[in-house]
Amino acid sequence: MRFHSDPRRAYRSLVMASLMTWLMPAAGPVRDHLLATIDRIAADHSAPRFQPHLTLAPTFDSAADVAAQALASQVAGIPPIDVAFNGIGHEQAYFRALYLLAGHSAQLTTLQEVVQRALAPGPWSFMPHLSLLYSDIPEAAKQAVIDSIGIPSPLTVRFDGVELWARDDPDVRAWYRVTRVALASHSQQQAR
Repeated sequence: MRFHSDPRRAYRSLVMASLMTWLMPAAGPVRDHLLATIDRIAADHSAPRFQPHLTLAPTFDSAADVAAQALASQVAGIPPIDVAFNGIGHEQAYFRALYLLAGHSAQLTTLQEVVQRALAPGPWSFMPHLSLLYSDIPEAAKQAVIDSIGIPSPLTVRFDGVELWARDDPDVRAWYRVTRVALASHSQQQAR
């Protein structure tokens, strides 16, 4: 067992938690623009802020340390992934109120299948997207938001990490990152 200086963190890592697995954009201007867009839309609609991400598997329950170790072993050696987003979608669903819709990527589909098999096996319909707004705003109000977004289409985003997030509380502001596993570039793999 790992020693944690914060007893609350040590306790949280040992008990079951609801966990989410997110593919994270690489640092840089594209990620910064996505984050600024999410922040602006959230502020305009009194909605929660969150990190730009692409969900890889359904929410699952596990001890955080066990899931973190499983995630690290499954994604080791996988290179960063470039995903093209080809449009904006919206639904009358809180977590899919407004999002960028990803085009087909064999590399992304393979990674998603590996992560889901390891952490959250079972049926789940994977619809790769990057959320821009968590909200219950009416569908009629969404077109004005879409018109103001200012994200070019298509937009290619490089993803270079997979993160495990916990949600002990349904409030998005209470979610926290458990771990990050970097995706290794080809040159990083050769250096090992």
